This record gives sequence, C-alpha cells and structure tokens, in this order.
Amino acid sequence: MAALSLTAFSLSSAAHAADVVLVGDAHVSSTRSTTNFGTLSNLDVGNGNTTLLQFDLTALPAGTISSQVARATLTVYVNRINAGGAVTLSPVTSAWNELTVTYATIPSLGAATGTFTPTSAGNYVAIDITSLVQGWITNPGSNYGIALGSATANLLLDSKENDETGHAATLDITITSQGATGAQGMQGPAGAPGTPGANGPTGAVGATGASGATGPAGATGATGTLGAVTNWSSSSTYQVGDVVFCAACSTNGSSYIALAVNTNQDPPTQTGFWQLIAQVGAVGAQGLQGIQGPAGTAGGQGPQGAAGATGSTGATGNTGATGTIGTVANWSSGSPYTVGQVVFCAACSSNGSSFVALSANTNIDPPTNPAIWHLIAQAGAAGAMGATGATGPTGATGPTGGVTSVSAGTITTGGAASLSVSNGASTPTISITVPSIYGDGSNGSNAGICNITVNTNWTNVTGTVVGNVASTPEANDVQCTTFSVSGGVTLYVPSGTVIRAIDAVTISGVIVVEPGGGQGLYAFQASVTSVSGSVALPSSVLQKLSNPGVFGGGNGAMELGDGTAGYGGGSLVILAGGSISISGSIDANGSAGADESVNGGNASGGGAGGILILASKVSIDNTGSLSAVGGVGGPASGSNDHDNGGGGGGGLIHLFSPSNTAGSTNVTGGAAGASSGFLGDGTGLGGGAMGGNGGAPAISSNATAGSSGLVFTTIVADPATLFVR
Repeated sequence: MAALSLTAFSLSSAAHAADVVLVGDAHVSSTRSTTNFGTLSNLDVGNGNTTLLQFDLTALPAGTISSQVARATLTVYVNRINAGGAVTLSPVTSAWNELTVTYATIPSLGAATGTFTPTSAGNYVAIDITSLVQGWITNPGSNYGIALGSATANLLLDSKENDETGHAATLDITITSQGATGAQGMQGPAGAPGTPGANGPTGAVGATGASGATGPAGATGATGTLGAVTNWSSSSTYQVGDVVFCAACSTNGSSYIALAVNTNQDPPTQTGFWQLIAQVGAVGAQGLQGIQGPAGTAGGQGPQGAAGATGSTGATGNTGATGTIGTVANWSSGSPYTVGQVVFCAACSSNGSSFVALSANTNIDPPTNPAIWHLIAQAGAAGAMGATGATGPTGATGPTGGVTSVSAGTITTGGAASLSVSNGASTPTISITVPSIYGDGSNGSNAGICNITVNTNWTNVTGTVVGNVASTPEANDVQCTTFSVSGGVTLYVPSGTVIRAIDAVTISGVIVVEPGGGQGLYAFQASVTSVSGSVALPSSVLQKLSNPGVFGGGNGAMELGDGTAGYGGGSLVILAGGSISISGSIDANGSAGADESVNGGNASGGGAGGILILASKVSIDNTGSLSAVGGVGGPASGSNDHDNGGGGGGGLIHLFSPSNTAGSTNVTGGAAGASSGFLGDGTGLGGGAMGGNGGAPAISSNATAGSSGLVFTTIVADPATLFVR
C-alpha cells in the first residue's frame, strides 16, 4: 500500500483547477452502532470510528475525461490529535446519507488505496487521490465518496457543520487544457475569493515576468448560525432567536436567547421567554486582610478595627456563542446523559463552564473527558485581587487561651474502624482509622483460601461436587494479599461471598456461585395466578447496587408445599487493590424450574441469574467469560394437564475500575419450560427476576422466556469512593 502525499502543488499555465462541492460528511462509531453523527461539528477517525466524505463532481467542465485530470487533492483540517498513527483512505462502494448513516448501516468499502500520518493539530493535511477521482470520472456511478479510518490513531477533523473554525474538507481537481488556447478576453469583475488551498510542491523556476497586480483579499469566513448580540433594553421588542447580553437586567453579566416574542421581560427571571446560554464569570476573590498593627500597651478594650476594603469584582467573562441547545441542567455524577444533552458545571472537577454530551454516559466528569463532553461555554476569568484593607487599631490583650489537658482514650466503631484521642498538655491528637474496602490481608496468600490450586467447595454441598472438600470459615469475607484460582480448578462459593485482595486477583480456573441466595429480594414475586413473571427493579436502581450481601437473583414462582422452585443465582463481590485478570470463568446462573406433577402441583418458574460485582483500583481485563444466566422454566406434564413455567430473567454484572475490558459476558434470560403444545387445563408459574424480568407462565398461552439482564461498566479512579465497608 503506497503512502499518500501530504504536500500541495502548483498549477501550470496549461491547466486549471476546479473546486467541487462537499455534499456529505459524517462519522460512524462501532461503540454506538445505531447513533447518527451527521450534524456534529467534528469528524472522529480511529478508536472504533470511521469518517465518510462525498463530493459532487458535476461542477467539472462538460466532457471532462479521466486522462485530463492532472491532479486531485483532498484537504482536511486536523482539529485535535488524541493518539498518533497512520490513517487509511478507502473508496466507499455503496450509497449512504450523512443524516441517517450509522455503524449498523455503514456502506461497503473497497480496498485501501493508501495511508497518511498527521503530525500536529490545528493544521491542514493535503492528500493526493488522483487515481480515485479519475476512476469516478470514468464511471460516475461509482462515486460514493471516501472513508478514513485507523487502527492506531485517534483524531478529530472539522466537518462542514463546524461553526467555530469552519475548515470543512475540500477536493481540488486540476484539469489539463481541453482545447487550443483562445485570445485573452477582457478582464471580468473580481470573483469571490476562494478558500486558500494547501501549499503544493515548488515548481520549476520560470522566466521573470512583469509583476502582476495584487489579488483581492480573501473572503471572510462563514458566519455562525447566531445573530448579533446586543445589550438588553426594557423598551425593545425581541423576536424568537434574538440574543442579548445582560448589562442592565436584574442580575448582570450573562447572555440569553429569546424563546418567544417579548417586551420588557427580564431575562434572568423570565425563563418562559429567555434561556441562559452563557453564565457570567465568578466574582473575584476578596482582598487580603490588612497587616496587624504593632502591639500597644495593655488597656481597656479598644474599638473594633475598620473592615478592609472589599476586592473589586472580577471582569465579566466573554459572551458565549449562541447555540441551538435545549434545557441546561446542573451536571450530576448520578444522572445518565444522552447525546446532545447540555449541562452547566456547578459540581464538576472545575466549575462554571457548560458542555454538550457527544455520547451516552454516566458519572463522566465533563472538563476532563473531551471525547465524551464538548465545551460550548467557557467560565469567565476570576476578577483581579482587591486592594489590601487599612490596618485597624490594636485591641486590648485578651485572656490566655489553650487546652490545659485532655483525657486519653480510644473509641472503637466496629471492625477495623476506630477513633482515638491521645493526651497532651495543649495539643491533643485525634486519630481516625477507616478500613480499606480491599481488606487487611489477614489471610495472606494461604493455599485453600487465597491460592486455590485444587477443586474446593465453600458451600457445604456434598455428593454433587467432584473433588469436594470441607467448607472453610473464610467463605463469608476472605481477606488476602493476592487471590488466585489455578487453571483446571473449580471453586464453589455460597451466595454472599466477598473476596478482598490488597493486590492482584487472577482467575485462570472456574468460580461457581451456588444458587439459592436470592429468595426474590430484588424482584417482585409473581403469584400463582399471575399472567406474568416477576418484575425486575429499574436499571437506575440496580446500577447503584454495590453490596448485595447474601441476596442474588429472584427464585421462580411455585405453589406452597409443592416441591422446589428454580432458585435464583447467588451473589459474589470481588474487591482488588491491584488488577483483576480473568482467563477462566465466573458463573452465577439461576437453576431450572421443575415439573411438580408428582405432588399434584404446577410447573415452577426458572430462577433469575445472580449478581457479579467486580471492583479494581487498577484495571479489569476479562479474556474468559462472566455469566449470570436465568434458569429454564419447569416442563409441562401432559399426564396431569399441567402447562410449562416461565424462564428466569437474566442477572446483573457490574465492573468498577479506571479501565474496564468486559470481554465475554452472558446475562440472557432462561428459556420457557419444555412443552409439546399448550394444554390449557392446568397452569404454569412465572420465572424469577434480577436484571431482567421473569418469563410469563402458561395460563392462557404457552410460557415465555425471561428477558435479558444488565451489564454495567463504571469508570472510576478508585472504587473505594463508591463502596462502603
């Protein structure tokens, strides 16, 4: 594959250039496969994103043939480089539309025709695509545009919708002369200046000629979609879309856009008529207190010193550009956001600016995540420091203060948490100890507890586990320095097990979480006569679950006194101060329902999948598998006219760390119980719920499968800020 040229070129006197129209530009994302980004101001390349460009060649002179194209140069503007690397250019071979195209509907692409490597942001890059344009001219029906992608780079290009820098992609085509040169005609009026082209390679030195007249100045860049900003006046009438700056409102310094025709409607207080688009800058810090005067002789109480002068108010921030935004709300770490939502940073890592969401997210700090949030209104600069206040007169000498003594002691709050007070003549010490969620390492790296090298069972289940050994007292809360399960080894744990490690956790073998812990705590249990299965709690509630205890997926429904239901999958929490690496598997699946016809009962529902919560202070990398699958519903019994039970809902998997690789996860719902056909005389029972709803039982029709559960990945610098011991 040839590398594409990044240099511009000069035109000979026997050729002329033609600029064609950019009719479509958009990018598609493999991580948001159903989202269209055709109206955004930037085009993403790399990191799972592919940019599409299409030009209209009908502006070329009639009769132009491919051999007359001396050169065709694609020019793009590199707005930002997040990661360097080569960008691949490929022809698009099927139709697409910038306002509807998504990764799920991405057009077909041909073989790559070359690569180029941008080296700095804020610059143009020119790419030679002569052979590609010649092919389009030979076969006009093949012109579906160009695709830019990368396996290593991650960068942003300007789109034609960019109102800030306005550097849309261009295609310059140099056409050789199509006939004999005619006599020079009279000079016509100056045309509108075109967009400056990229610099081409230096041509051969020609004969020195007379100096030509100075060309006209380039045209001013395209104006954004906002109108002029004026100072608000109580006597003026404003139309929808008018933008004002509050120099004489009830509160001053901010900018607003009119939502309805109005006169004398104060913008800061009349939110039905005006919407805030740029917040006033914060007030400057108060001036330093004056230096204390020299000590005076002891005497009566002196008058209070005069207060220092207040610092001057900080300069008003620049008026932000008006956008076509919706309602602006204060950003909250607990709220989920969708593409296009706008927030004001009152509680971000840095405050006072406004951002628009580029992708769906939760708990992603806007100022530090430009790939997720785009800055649309910068906070105003802080005001200058106020002058130092005058020094007040010396007051009377007060009585001597200080603590003469304090009783020593320790207050223990339980576990590793404590508060202690140590004695001191005048400087008592208070110490507070808070336990780490990653444990104290009291179990070390002991074999059978923290280093599992043989089949081990902590569940007290006998007769059903190959290689079953005695259960251990550490099963409730294991405290290790490191924790590992060797390849080819299976560890069985009860629901509610918590494994803590000060350092790394490595799972090369298999961990099986026994079902039966849930008892339906996290789901509404369907009654025997219900026509639906159990109902899961809302995903917004389950996303906050970090300490489930012994409870897991909900059990399937059953009749009292008749056999056993399909048990819900159990819960397992793993907390690591180091990395968590999984090349084996962790399973917390629900069990199947049963045919209870032996006891005259109905087919019970399948248990819901369980709960797997993994948190690491470093990273989570799953190259194996994680599963919390719902159990199959109980089968139908033709001999007793009993119908089949509903399948259990899928479970919950949640990963917390600074870097999550979820890998293979499975939270599918359980299938409906086996049935040769709906019998109609008896009834089945519904499936349990956890992340997904339980399947409906067979009452008026055959039973249904449980719905899929939930998989969450939360990016957090240290999960200890979200977990409570």
